[in-house]
Amino acid sequence: MSPEILEWISKQAPGFGQLSLEERDAIADFSLIWSFFEGTRLNGFGNMTTIRALAESLEMQGAIEKCNTNAYLHYLKQRYIENGQLNYRFNNLHIELSNNPPEIIAALQDDSADEKTILIGCLGVVFRLRNNLFHGAKWHYELREQEQNFRNATSFLLRCM
Repeated sequence: MSPEILEWISKQAPGFGQLSLEERDAIADFSLIWSFFEGTRLNGFGNMTTIRALAESLEMQGAIEKCNTNAYLHYLKQRYIENGQLNYRFNNLHIELSNNPPEIIAALQDDSADEKTILIGCLGVVFRLRNNLFHGAKWHYELREQEQNFRNATSFLLRCM
């Protein structure tokens, strides 16, 4: 990030100037990789329909396991489930804005979900992270506690590509 942009955004967005270089890098990396993923794997249209189509294609190719959904799913369960219940962080994903994709809930709470459902659920969470960042919801709490979230999502997208 150029010094001019860093100075400007730090003045405009409370808390941004206090983010570490690692936190800012995680956000920038995620933004770049999501853009590439959406452009190359989702035909330029990131939504649950294109995510499902990608999962279907990967399933037909026998390539879902290359995404290593189990590693990312483990992280998501630690982040979004407490005492067997979906927590406030999950509520802040605002999956209702994506028409409540059932695959997200199934991936997080149904231990018998198949690998395609888990892949769609995991990508659905990444999609919500993208929407919350690009449409401004993450700015409401000054992008705090997001470094691992964006790093894990970015790593998952790289594996899926």
